[in-house]
Amino acid sequence: MNKSEHTSHSNIAIVKYWGKFQNQLPCNPSISFTLKNCKTFMSASSIVSDKFKLKYLFEGQENESFRDNILKRIKRLPMSFNKSSITIESRNTFPHSSGVASSASSMSCLVKILNDLYELKLDSSELSNYSRLLSGSACRSLKPGFQSWGHVDYLLDSSDEYSTSVEVDPLFHDLKDTVIIVDSGMKKISSTQGHQSMDDHPYKLARYEQARKNHEIVIQALKAGDWPTFSKVTKIEALSLHALMMSSTTPYFLMRPKSLEIINLIESKLDKNNFTFTMDAGANIHLLYRAHFHDQALRFLDLYSEKFESYIEDEILV
Repeated sequence: MNKSEHTSHSNIAIVKYWGKFQNQLPCNPSISFTLKNCKTFMSASSIVSDKFKLKYLFEGQENESFRDNILKRIKRLPMSFNKSSITIESRNTFPHSSGVASSASSMSCLVKILNDLYELKLDSSELSNYSRLLSGSACRSLKPGFQSWGHVDYLLDSSDEYSTSVEVDPLFHDLKDTVIIVDSGMKKISSTQGHQSMDDHPYKLARYEQARKNHEIVIQALKAGDWPTFSKVTKIEALSLHALMMSSTTPYFLMRPKSLEIINLIESKLDKNNFTFTMDAGANIHLLYRAHFHDQALRFLDLYSEKFESYIEDEILV
């Protein structure tokens, strides 16, 4: 019997990846930072079997839906699973399928597990590449700090197939992310469906050009310690993502009324020079700030606690 156990962290994108082509390749470059506390724990064992079998338990309960999803995704990997029976147990430190990139942490963790069980001996770029094949944003969850994914001429070793680390000014080393949980329920539209909605989106070409420009601007801001520019583009990217959803040929809404209410409160009650926000493909808000503004963030959260379900205090993994 082979056994493996790993942890992998979620990430939150500043410049969003939304839309893909061919085999999980991004239509635009993205950049994210890895979260310290939002993570997936996974353990697995495998035995020789007459055919491939997979049993998947999520948070202690067998989950056939998750198992079927994994079976579909691993067909993208360039490897054989014949003659093995695998049992996987997994749990998260944050709500699943609510816009905190659970697929990024879980699928990157699964790749680490498979690397052990099948003795693949993948290097860091290969691990990232395999993770991308399972879930695009998962390729950014294997390393700490800021990660860029997508080929650009101005970033060394950048690639559409794996993520690369971005050196940043120390100002961003103590970045805090308080995830305000507006809705902990599962999204009605999956990220996979969201990416597919970009195939015939009327604004897709303009969006990809916007993302490419914003990616270069954010890279420069991170290296220069330029918080105002970082803050401004972060907001634009979050709102652009949700605007794309609302303006697709079949409109859909992942932002909730309370999401917009909290955004308005952040903009009106907190200093724009010190606080910014982003969102993933869900209703929840990521309040971003540097560590020495933590007390102000807590006062804000306490004052408006009736507006949301709960919050998760997190920070950049460095």
